[in-house]
Amino acid sequence: MLDPTFTSRRLFLTTPRKDGSAETHVKMECTLADIARATNIRPDDAAFALNECGLLMRRMIRQKTTSKQKQNSESSDSSDTPEEEEYIVITREMVEQVAKERSIKIMYLDQSCVLLQ
Repeated sequence: MLDPTFTSRRLFLTTPRKDGSAETHVKMECTLADIARATNIRPDDAAFALNECGLLMRRMIRQKTTSKQKQNSESSDSSDTPEEEEYIVITREMVEQVAKERSIKIMYLDQSCVLLQ
C-alpha cells in the first residue's frame, strides 16, 4: 500500500495530442523522509541507495517565495537576494533505466495476499 503522503501530493498534467489522444504526466513532490518512511528504511540509507543507483544526479534550482520576499519586491530594495531551493528530479525514464541496468524483476507477490503468523 502506498504511503498517504505520496497519494496526497500528486499533480496530474494532461496534454491533448493532435491525433485526439492525451498524454498524462504525474508530478509528485516528496522529501527524503517520505521516501524512507514509504520504504521502511532510514533516510540516510534511502539517500545512499538513490545515490548508488545514480538517481541523485539531476538537480533543479527554484526560487523560494516567502512573505518577506513579497514585501521586499514591493519596496524595490534590490540588496536582498532571493533564497533558492535545490530539488532532485527523478523521472520515470531514469527509474526504468536503473531497473534495466540492474535486471530488476517485476514483483509477483502481492503483499496484501500474504498471511504471516
